[in-house]
Amino acid sequence: MPLNSPLFNALAELAAKTNGPPPGIVNEGVGFTYSVVKTRGGRLVLLPESGEEYHINCPYCPHGDNKKRLYVHHMYGMPSPDPRIKGPMIDLAYCQHEQKKKPQLFITLKNYMWALEHGLINPEILQQAAAVEVSDPLEQEPPSMGQTVSLKEMPESEHYRYWLRRGYNPEYLSDSYHARIPLFHPDDRMWDMIRSRTLFPYLYKGRVIMWQGRLTYDHADKWPPKWWFPGGTRKVLWNIDLALQFPVCILCEGISSGIAAGPAAMGIGGKTLNTRMVEFIAENWEAAMVMLDPAAGINRKSDEQDYQRRLIGQLMEAGLSAVGARWMRGDNRDPGDLGPAGCVELIRRSDSAFAQRLVYCR
Repeated sequence: MPLNSPLFNALAELAAKTNGPPPGIVNEGVGFTYSVVKTRGGRLVLLPESGEEYHINCPYCPHGDNKKRLYVHHMYGMPSPDPRIKGPMIDLAYCQHEQKKKPQLFITLKNYMWALEHGLINPEILQQAAAVEVSDPLEQEPPSMGQTVSLKEMPESEHYRYWLRRGYNPEYLSDSYHARIPLFHPDDRMWDMIRSRTLFPYLYKGRVIMWQGRLTYDHADKWPPKWWFPGGTRKVLWNIDLALQFPVCILCEGISSGIAAGPAAMGIGGKTLNTRMVEFIAENWEAAMVMLDPAAGINRKSDEQDYQRRLIGQLMEAGLSAVGARWMRGDNRDPGDLGPAGCVELIRRSDSAFAQRLVYCR
């Protein structure tokens, strides 16, 4: 059953009127998480990160559409859950064809009144706003990792030798970051993806809320991905429990960089954070250093966004003191390439007062 059946039914009626096939459903039953981003024009936009979506043949495509290119998020027309964005969320519909011509996140349906007239928004839908599940990623329960053993218990394994070659102490990875080696998984498809990976659980209050696996070799191809996590899980911070032992934290793109930056570092799983994680960081740490790869900031291409500066701005808007790692222009090494000693030097160079608050950087 769709999360928002009145909207689904309204789109079904619209599809029938235009002699198109009934709506399709993407991510059926998936709850709603979001982040808030600022456009180049300075406008705040709510960007869904998960949730059910419906798609039909787009009635606006000038040359027609027979591939169901018009997508409408199930929260379309609902009151915004974020106080910074007023009114109903009407930016949650987009046409893939239009999106290719206009490089923007979401394209509003023609206008709010049009949606009202066509039954896409009605009192029944708005009354359901309170009943729509807004899931907290910190409370999720990911699929099981299957049968595993601690990395340090198998010193003859390729997993152990891989991390040794990379300059990491496998015992340290096991004791501090709970690195695991998979032995068996009852799901054959899951087993195919994890059998050649070292698994790292994401712990929050001692409970696994996500996990991710790294291949025991390096390659330049897109498949299989070097890092992989099970589908259906929400984006959360890696290494929360250990980082909570420090008054300040460091934010890196991934696990390898986080390990190199030290026990106060967390992996954000890319270059962006959702609103829930920004709020969580502001609630639990006194200050943060953003240490994204230099290609995400100082060495980005001219037409690319400065993700490091953007993330610093988000944290400061949430009331947190935030600074950025001071990379040297032209340095293409990420924190994982620098290693622990290089990261300590980078932290000290970037902000000596911040470094003094970390015992391993003094």
